[in-house]
Amino acid sequence: MTDNATETVTYRNVKWTAAIAMMIMMMQMSRRFSTLKESKLQFPLLLVRFKRDGSDCDDDNDDADEQKRTIYDFTTDNSEYVNEENETKSAALAETIKKVQANFYHIFLKKLNDTNLVNMNNTSIKNISNIVKDHNNNLIKTDKFRRHIKKRDNSKFRKYFEKFKFTKNIDAYSASLQHSNRVFNSKYGFQTRKVPSHAPILIDKDIMKELENKFVEEFRITEKNKVRRKDDMQFSFTYYHFVMSEKRNRTIEDIFDEFDTDSSNTWSDREIRTLLTQLYELPLSYGTVDNFESKLLECSKYGSYQNVPVPPYERYIDSKLPVISKYLVKDCHYISTLLLQKFQRVFKYKFEVVQNSDKFVSFAMLNSNISDVVGNLDEIRRHRRKFVCLNDNLDESKESENELVRAILYDFYLSLFPIPSRFELPQELRNKFAYVEELNEWKSNRMLVKICLYILIFVILCFITFNSCKKMCYQVVNKFFC
Repeated sequence: MTDNATETVTYRNVKWTAAIAMMIMMMQMSRRFSTLKESKLQFPLLLVRFKRDGSDCDDDNDDADEQKRTIYDFTTDNSEYVNEENETKSAALAETIKKVQANFYHIFLKKLNDTNLVNMNNTSIKNISNIVKDHNNNLIKTDKFRRHIKKRDNSKFRKYFEKFKFTKNIDAYSASLQHSNRVFNSKYGFQTRKVPSHAPILIDKDIMKELENKFVEEFRITEKNKVRRKDDMQFSFTYYHFVMSEKRNRTIEDIFDEFDTDSSNTWSDREIRTLLTQLYELPLSYGTVDNFESKLLECSKYGSYQNVPVPPYERYIDSKLPVISKYLVKDCHYISTLLLQKFQRVFKYKFEVVQNSDKFVSFAMLNSNISDVVGNLDEIRRHRRKFVCLNDNLDESKESENELVRAILYDFYLSLFPIPSRFELPQELRNKFAYVEELNEWKSNRMLVKICLYILIFVILCFITFNSCKKMCYQVVNKFFC
């Protein structure tokens, strides 16, 4: 079928026609079941009446038998009558359904005939179901195509709308954390990464450069954003987890030196015991120790190594090991492979995770609710911590409440730090520089102005001094020579 046929014969017409046919069928079925229900309910009632009447009569066996025969004959005659009536109604119902079905097919074919697609004379009842099936398939295909076009247009419009949408109901901080975690998952694998506490961060410049070189594109996007956005690399989260995720490969020499605690370039029996505790589960069995020593003995027999002086007290009295030098361990395939599998990958940077950071850091989110602000500040007064972080989450539309919150916050600062720091500006002043470069430029300009002013003052003083000297010279000349 074509698109014109699809537009003319709509799915709505077919649906309403089918609904009307189903309503007629349900009406006929309800009438049939109501008639059967009424006829069936009469028999138990009649039976109960006869039983009650029999209970009031005399205990005559003949009368009882006559009553039972009467009831039996009555129920038999009525059941035959009901069966005949049910057959008649079933035939009438089947005929009605057939007429409704024929009417439905007729209407459907007439709709199709209006589109000049179906010839009524050449169409039989047998292939009507195939025509309906083809028609429904075409409707489904057309509907899928329309939904695809609509979805494509909506996606284009949505992208265009989001491009110029400046206010979004989203927590940019949480979104940046999720973005940073996804970046680290793709680089270092999936693992649980906790958010660092709101406390001062000590940054190593060399580590920070390596972090930026590792994620060049992500930090380029972060530097491009003027305000916090969902595609930012969250600073503290990325720095800390970069330190805890970076690893390096160690050589056999590095591993050997780690267990060579006395720096003798050989492993003593005590150092070998320490190595075994790191390689195998405790407690160490005699077989484990004997197997490791036998491997060292085999490697010492089949190799020629440099003579290394043996320091005193390296061996136990009953020890049978030779001098275990760095060269022997490096050339022994079994020992070197075992050491690399266990100790090759280590963390590149040293760090320590401090558990239960709530003992050291207090964090409070300040809003425009006065009661909440007072409660949070009192909680900080009650539980003193080394670091306190107050997050400004005030509602800008509530100006009067915000003024009171600032007054309460200023009083809180005075209670903890009554003496201002030498780095603080006076209360009536504000720092107008957002970057250090701007401050340095302003200092340079001010110094230049000062130099020019000093030069001008010096020139003026010189001019005044010259005039004064000149007048004095004139007076002396006039006094003595004139």
